[in-house]
Amino acid sequence: MNQSEQIGELVAAIGAIMADVGYVRGTGRNTHHGYKYTSDEDLAASIQPALVKHGVAIFPIASEIERSGDRTVITQTFRVGHSSGQWMQLQIPGEGVDKQDKGTAKALTGARKYLMRLLFCVPTGDDNEKEAEVGG
Repeated sequence: MNQSEQIGELVAAIGAIMADVGYVRGTGRNTHHGYKYTSDEDLAASIQPALVKHGVAIFPIASEIERSGDRTVITQTFRVGHSSGQWMQLQIPGEGVDKQDKGTAKALTGARKYLMRLLFCVPTGDDNEKEAEVGG
């Protein structure tokens, strides 16, 4: 991981953001497969005020893109910066499958969503390892 020489103030701000955000209840619904989920918009709307309050900004700075048929896989590099000048870079994968032109956008959205969820330890109730509820 690339980072500035010091990151203590950034780490403290990330902790404060975690405390402010807490649980994010998802409003997304996949009607085709019948499940609810936490969308990128749900996370961004919950996290953005805390980012501003604690002087943290997230910038996408580089992408590695692989395409195979309808599948797009992106490794997105983000810089997480603090008003103190401290920063860190993180790489997060994203994947999108689309028969038309939205595979790249889906992959980018997935990468950003999981960056926000993982960096700020946001509980959402979405558990990919949990067995699906019958009728759910």
